[in-house]
Amino acid sequence: MINKSNKKPLTGSWILIHVIFPMLPFLIEGIIRFIILDFSINLHTFSSTTLAASLGLLCLFINQNLLAHNIPLPDENEYEQNGIYGTATLFLAFALTSFILFTIIVLLIAIGEKYNIPPNALSIFEGIVFVFCFFPVFAAVKTQRSYKLRAVI
Repeated sequence: MINKSNKKPLTGSWILIHVIFPMLPFLIEGIIRFIILDFSINLHTFSSTTLAASLGLLCLFINQNLLAHNIPLPDENEYEQNGIYGTATLFLAFALTSFILFTIIVLLIAIGEKYNIPPNALSIFEGIVFVFCFFPVFAAVKTQRSYKLRAVI
């Protein structure tokens, strides 16, 4: 029988499953628009709504991976367990923020289409999403390395 606790975590496979996979809708949409728009990148190449939804999924994946993480000796590592719960809560907050931003942007797009409102507020929230996206992705990689998380399929 193979002892799973002795297996080394594979950072590449973890990042593939927990970071790249949830970001695929955003990446695929961007690539399709890049090709259709004659290989030009502008503000409409990548969608902030898809990015916000993808970030929410990414954060939920990591939250669940943290909550399922087993510490070899839980009695002696209470500090590490509390750190895991704190980090899982941080990713849950990131997920909620992502889904709230997604909802706001979709609402602003719908209101703008119905009432022909200038997209000033929409641009602000889209900018927030594009800046915000770096925090969960950076935190995800740092979390994997800090807790030596493994990809669970």
